[in-house]
Amino acid sequence: MSSRDVGVMGTLQTVMATTSLFCASLNHLRALVLAAETVVASQADLAILDAAFDSVSVTLLTFLGLLRAAHTTDALLYDIPIHEELAPQQFTRAKDLRIADLSDVQALKMTRFSHSQLRQLYAHFDLVALLDPFENKLPIFTGHTSYRIHPEELFLFTLTKIATGMSNQMIVDVYFGGGYNRWSYGYPWMLRYIDERYRNIVGHQGLTRFVRDFPRFHTAIEGYVQRDHLRELLDGTMTIVPGINFLPWDVFAFIDDSIDSICTPFSGPRSDNEGAARRAEYADSQQAFYTAYIKGHGIKVETVFMPNGICTLFGPVSARRADAGVTAMSNLNAFLVEIQRGQFFSPTGAEVLFTAFGDLAFNLSEQCIQSYYRAFAAGAQLTDGEKNLRASRSKKITPW
Repeated sequence: MSSRDVGVMGTLQTVMATTSLFCASLNHLRALVLAAETVVASQADLAILDAAFDSVSVTLLTFLGLLRAAHTTDALLYDIPIHEELAPQQFTRAKDLRIADLSDVQALKMTRFSHSQLRQLYAHFDLVALLDPFENKLPIFTGHTSYRIHPEELFLFTLTKIATGMSNQMIVDVYFGGGYNRWSYGYPWMLRYIDERYRNIVGHQGLTRFVRDFPRFHTAIEGYVQRDHLRELLDGTMTIVPGINFLPWDVFAFIDDSIDSICTPFSGPRSDNEGAARRAEYADSQQAFYTAYIKGHGIKVETVFMPNGICTLFGPVSARRADAGVTAMSNLNAFLVEIQRGQFFSPTGAEVLFTAFGDLAFNLSEQCIQSYYRAFAAGAQLTDGEKNLRASRSKKITPW
């Protein structure tokens, strides 16, 4: 039903009929009041009172039904859904954003992906398979009820938050509109879904997909570090840094641990009343995540960077753990040894194990995790080759 299908006469007739019915309801209400006065005056006629009461009830219900019909007609005429018109006015209008609504420029600004790339990613996530029969929105359970969010909107919100780092409220105000509360449940739900779906790819288990490429990775890295590079000095002049002759290990990737700061855990009071005590768990929880390295609380992630631009992760764990402790927890060295057994051999027939290269924290004398040389003993000297390697170390991911 569009605005041009509804004439002025029809609108006037609807208004007149509604007004007449409202006047009739007022007359019945007056009759009910008069009947009540007769009861008070001990001149009761209960039959008249019941009839008047029933008449008023029917009239009021009919009037409410007409108001709802008028509300629906108004929504159709002005293309404003009823649920949006009834929504709190402090929120911007819900936009029900879809991938098709975005141009390439908008898609890149929001998610850092083009329109076609978003389509491919959305298909790989396979969120449509989670829909209930005859439904087009996903139920996001809150503990006592469920929000229903379209999978494309949930997908776009997640990528926007990851790409921009904006708060939920800002993302809703700028891009999506509607209420804020549903995204407090929708975004964590999406993160859990991605973690469960891709844990064997994002985790160190994902290295098994690239084992046959380890020799190519090593060749790319060695070719990069053998090239001379220009370096700008403090005075603005340029100098040439010579490349190294060869890598002393068969490096296929780089390893590093990173710390992300978090809020102080259990820092609030036990309740909202004035003078409330601190939470009982605050001491143990804060000590568990505190690290003197950043003089704060945080979580740590172990990452393996490969030269094809893909990385695998272990964690997060408490930042209190040293890098060596996190490596022991991930058992990465034993895993790399296991997946390479019987895979690669030198021309002499000796087995070759490719290694991940890290900073001094990974100087652990492991088979498949190596670090650059350092003279630990007093008076010990590095060879020229070791010094050249140490000076030329780099964590930069090598391009193909």
